[in-house]
Amino acid sequence: MSKTGGGAGTRKAGAAARLGWGARLVVMLFSGVFMLGFGAGGLFFGLIPILDNLRMAWVVRDWQPVSAQVIDVGIEERRGSKGSRMYVLNARYAYRYGGRDYESTRVGLDHWGGADNVGTWHEDWHHRLSDARSREQPVAAWVDPQRPQRAVLERRLRWGMLAFRLPFAIFFTAVGVGAAFVFFRALLGRATMRPRLSSARPSSASPPRQAAAGAAGAAASETQGPAVWPRSVTGRLDGGGVLRFRRTWLLLLGMLAGVLALMGLLAALADDAGGARWLTALAVTLGLLLAVHGLSSRWTWQVRQGSLHVSRGSWLLRREWQLSRAEVQRLADRLVYTQSTSGGPTVEHRALYVATTDGRRLDLSPALPAPQGLRAVSEHLRAAMGTAAPRDLT
Repeated sequence: MSKTGGGAGTRKAGAAARLGWGARLVVMLFSGVFMLGFGAGGLFFGLIPILDNLRMAWVVRDWQPVSAQVIDVGIEERRGSKGSRMYVLNARYAYRYGGRDYESTRVGLDHWGGADNVGTWHEDWHHRLSDARSREQPVAAWVDPQRPQRAVLERRLRWGMLAFRLPFAIFFTAVGVGAAFVFFRALLGRATMRPRLSSARPSSASPPRQAAAGAAGAAASETQGPAVWPRSVTGRLDGGGVLRFRRTWLLLLGMLAGVLALMGLLAALADDAGGARWLTALAVTLGLLLAVHGLSSRWTWQVRQGSLHVSRGSWLLRREWQLSRAEVQRLADRLVYTQSTSGGPTVEHRALYVATTDGRRLDLSPALPAPQGLRAVSEHLRAAMGTAAPRDLT
């Protein structure tokens, strides 16, 4: 009877796992479409051009004025998808700087500009440059003193174009980021929505209190108050589940590294790197690697066949180890940092670790708020492993 029931339970668990993978694939498919579609639209039609324009407006402040002669100018009219008229300004001018002659075709700050009908910028500059050419009069140009082959005629921002791109930068990018969040949570096996406390987190009245088997453990629980489950921990170990530790700082670091890599990529695409292209490429590569590491990083526990399996790392670097019941029985904690908010009481944040027989220390968790949060996780671990609580744990 017990073997039959166990087999049925195993088959049900396998069916549930297959269903879980199917649901995850569906979520990844739909969120991936939104991530690529809206994310790419927000980046390449909104965020990147806006950041590039703002960056160029800051860079050209120190460029030097020179007189330029208009060689050729023209305006190209195109039709939009709905029959609207859009324009592209084409110009070529010559100037002299540092005793050498140069030519440039750049009028405004926008690297990403194409045909548009936002305002009358194209028409106004076409009229101005055509008039200067016909009269053979010079126009003012602004030259990069470090790289004289770069010059612009207009140093001011096109505020109308920035306002046009702003909805793409905000809404499309926000949808892409949200879809990416759902995509990576499904890829890493996490729920797309935060589950309720009763279904995803061990309640303070079940596994943690069941783990306090001895009288000393029960007395410690009563003295220190009820265990409180940390907000940075999700999932559960019983029933073949997985316990996950969220490290927000690493996620934010990955996002910051991604932004910095994007800015470096913008500089490289805009040909602003100059002789330090290799350094820019190195910075972009390191930024992307750090972004991938931070965004894909995870720290998990799982109990399999009476052993605790700990996995820590990302797609780039991962460490895994396995601990027996006897090793978990030697569970201890160490102080990582203390925190006090708005003059409130100081809260210690401690990490759980196990000292191996060869003198090494294996960190089993990131910093957890002590004593209640730390005790809740450790008691839940011992309940899942079937071990007793030591007396010296915080």
